[in-house]
Amino acid sequence: MSKLAIWTLSLGIFFSATLGVNSDSLLAQDDKAKKEQPKAKEEAKKEKPAPKKPEDVVHAIVGGTVYPVSSAPIHRGVVLFKNGKIIDIGSELTIPEGAKVHDATGKHVTPGLVVLEGTLSNARSSGGNYQDALDPYGRDMKFAIANGITTMQVTAAPFFGFFGFSFASSSGKNNAIIKTTVRDLDGMFVKEPASIYLSFRKSMFSVFDLKKKFKDAKKYLEDVAKATAAKQKPPKMNRTLSLYVDILKGDLPTLCEVHDIETMRVLMELKEAYGIDLTFLGASEGWKIATELAGANISVAVKARGPDFNFDLEGPLFADGNMIPIRLPNAYASKGVKTSILPYRKGVSYDGLAGRDLASYPLEGAFAVRGGMPESTALKSLTLEPAKILRVDKKVGSLEKGKDADILIWNGQPLHYRSFVMTAVINGKVYYEYSKSRLYKHISTER
Repeated sequence: MSKLAIWTLSLGIFFSATLGVNSDSLLAQDDKAKKEQPKAKEEAKKEKPAPKKPEDVVHAIVGGTVYPVSSAPIHRGVVLFKNGKIIDIGSELTIPEGAKVHDATGKHVTPGLVVLEGTLSNARSSGGNYQDALDPYGRDMKFAIANGITTMQVTAAPFFGFFGFSFASSSGKNNAIIKTTVRDLDGMFVKEPASIYLSFRKSMFSVFDLKKKFKDAKKYLEDVAKATAAKQKPPKMNRTLSLYVDILKGDLPTLCEVHDIETMRVLMELKEAYGIDLTFLGASEGWKIATELAGANISVAVKARGPDFNFDLEGPLFADGNMIPIRLPNAYASKGVKTSILPYRKGVSYDGLAGRDLASYPLEGAFAVRGGMPESTALKSLTLEPAKILRVDKKVGSLEKGKDADILIWNGQPLHYRSFVMTAVINGKVYYEYSKSRLYKHISTER
């Protein structure tokens, strides 16, 4: 073989080896790159966090005078909330980075108002079921939230708008607790039923019958307990005892509209005998035994102004021995009775009683103040006290860490007749803003 052939062959072998090495090296590098690509993407995700969802954003209401209700007012306070819950409240809190700030400088911040008893046209019971009949688009609900009402117990008691006339709720559990989440069904329903109404009018027979039914209801529950312990079939319940059995079980609070002292004493006797959780509605004469009511741990819910409208134009405005209505709330509260204020009318009226329906609920507190009740107590009677009666005070009624973020921002003192709700927050979401609503745009907010 010639030298040229040998040199050519050697050169071919060299290039072939070199190219083979390079090819293998390139394939190895490509495989390595493919393996490292997912890791690079994961690292990129870690370096660039995903945008927060709206509910994950911390909100901060700053600069206003905050009324927690459960404690003293905080000047230039801060309320922090996230995911529908209050996460902190105080005077010198650090605002988290990225928080959405709501400036309340010069304004007043309170919890949402709680109505113990009301009616809404868009919250009618359907076969005894409110949850399936809720409508968040009702006009009267818009009025309710515009006036600070965020939580209320709706009842089936009839309400007539022209004269604002309404009936007392009949015995039973036809009621529910809702929130005024306008245009949003989520979060609107809270609880059903909410309470037990006991309708009772005193007479010799009615007192005897009432005591007998509670006695029979107690015996039935005892028989059920014995049968259960013996693993036997429980006895059949007499249908007439159903209401009283439910009251004795104590799963729900019991509300009873009662005015005269004699009837109150009958019910107080039953409470002592059976441990019933009682609240007296109306209670126009009970102030005379307010100390006894406080000792018996009985709450009252009263109106702060005027008797209900009636067509008797010849009788006295107030019965002998009764107190002027605006003094009634403080007559109870000053003696240690847990006092809630009822709206003058249970529903929203569009044709007659301006300032005397559910939409004027904050004014009821103002009337109570005019009658001697301290402002802090009056605000409590519109928020925390009704929440306690309805047993939802762990969620609403005051501004406290862990409670629902139901918050109002007012342009002035919350019980002043010229104050307006500027912003209403329910479950951490803004559902009403004065600047975006047409309801009260024609009324100046300047003080």
